[in-house]
Amino acid sequence: MSDIHTSVAREYLTLPYTYTLAQELSASERQPLHLRKREPLSSAVLAAVHAVGYAAPTVQHWRDLADAANLSETLLVMGVFTEPEAQSLFADAVAAVVDLGRKHGNGLEMRLNAV
Repeated sequence: MSDIHTSVAREYLTLPYTYTLAQELSASERQPLHLRKREPLSSAVLAAVHAVGYAAPTVQHWRDLADAANLSETLLVMGVFTEPEAQSLFADAVAAVVDLGRKHGNGLEMRLNAV
């Protein structure tokens, strides 16, 4: 059937992403997502990083890393990351996700190259 194995809970996919006016007015610039939404995302990304580094990564792991890169880009554009090296770290992360996707597309094992 499918070779995608779930390694962490993915309840965050079914959480409502709508906010009341009070929630919007009290939203934090530094923490755009509520903890109940951040925790499953960060757990999925941590599992994906671990799988790429030490185990056998799946397509779902790659998707989780791609989602993290997309979220990081959004936060970078929002100005949440103000550190000077944020742009180059983001570029490195995107390059790594693209490299993993290409390897998978060519039938190779999804592993990161040490530089």
